[in-house]
Amino acid sequence: MIRNERTVIADSLWSATANCPIPEDPPLQGAQRADVAVIGAGYTGLSAALHLVEGGADVVLIDAQHPGWGASGRNGGQINVGLKDGPSEILAKFGADWGARMIRMAGEAGDLVFELIEKHGIDCAATRPDWLRAAHTPKTLRRHCQVVCGF
Repeated sequence: MIRNERTVIADSLWSATANCPIPEDPPLQGAQRADVAVIGAGYTGLSAALHLVEGGADVVLIDAQHPGWGASGRNGGQINVGLKDGPSEILAKFGADWGARMIRMAGEAGDLVFELIEKHGIDCAATRPDWLRAAHTPKTLRRHCQVVCGF
């Protein structure tokens, strides 16, 4: 079932510019069984549920509100990749194996988003402009140079 196309999930840019009707998301009723329960229907939860279903899992997705209602539906539509800490801090905290995997995953996150948009034919006017990362202190500039420039 489809809700009225004018239904607003959240007071956000997404709700104001969505190119599609909002699908029904009825509350769970009665006992439910699934291979995996995903809690949270923001970007991460939706992506996890999608990939699990594509892998053959039976998934139930649970959220207190509508999908995309929280921060996911209120961002400005930017796709910014990276982690809070720089690569050296990630490697120190998580070790060479897990740290390298996290850094690689974060670096590839934008590609994943655009691959999903193309694969599922999502009409969202997605563009891949260049990326600007500002350094507001000399320390931040040094960190950016280490990560981006390799020195």
